[in-house]
Amino acid sequence: MTLSGSDLNLVMQTGKMLKEVVQRVPGADNVQLSVEEGSPEYQILPDKDRMQRLGLNTAYIGQNLRVAFTGNDDARLTESGTEYPIRIWLADFDRRNFEDVNRLNILNPMGVPVQVAQFAKVAKDRTPSLLERKDRQPAITLTADALGRPSGTVADEVVAYLKENPLPEGINLAWGSDIKRQNDSFGALGSVLRFPFLLIYLIMVALYDSFVYPFVALFSIPVAAIGAF
Repeated sequence: MTLSGSDLNLVMQTGKMLKEVVQRVPGADNVQLSVEEGSPEYQILPDKDRMQRLGLNTAYIGQNLRVAFTGNDDARLTESGTEYPIRIWLADFDRRNFEDVNRLNILNPMGVPVQVAQFAKVAKDRTPSLLERKDRQPAITLTADALGRPSGTVADEVVAYLKENPLPEGINLAWGSDIKRQNDSFGALGSVLRFPFLLIYLIMVALYDSFVYPFVALFSIPVAAIGAF
């Protein structure tokens, strides 16, 4: 099944909740989410008004932060005919923790040092390991194998749970894989069965010269099957 919605955090929370539900269903095995939480990281969220007052812009800040934390190896040192790459970045001591990021100085175009904390908020977060989308919205796919039970029976228990515990508002669910094929097959079968009944009805109309009696005869068949006549 695929969950999608406009709020990535809500989609992730709903996916984790459904994963726990499916894991408790007998016959569900190897339950996995397509998107897992990534490694912890620091996110730098700049304030555009403060940046403008300090003479900074996003591109300039991004370039300085990239050099400070990931380094720049464009420089080369040639000695005795041998070329050595040089990586320029902050020392480990200056980029160990949250406070180090806040205290990092960036020179603005006027040559004035400005700390990151003066124009941005540093937040701790976890970025999803994979960005998945459905209809241009963040999405997550929950997959499971059916072990010892039909996949349709396992899915029916999940559907029964969702009827009692509806998904949060704004979250859409779409079935996939075997369940989608089964639903499509039953839908196609229902469409195909309509034509034989219509054909039988038209033949009976021609035989009995009546539009009402064929209805009575046809609707008596399921009643007769349970012994009503």
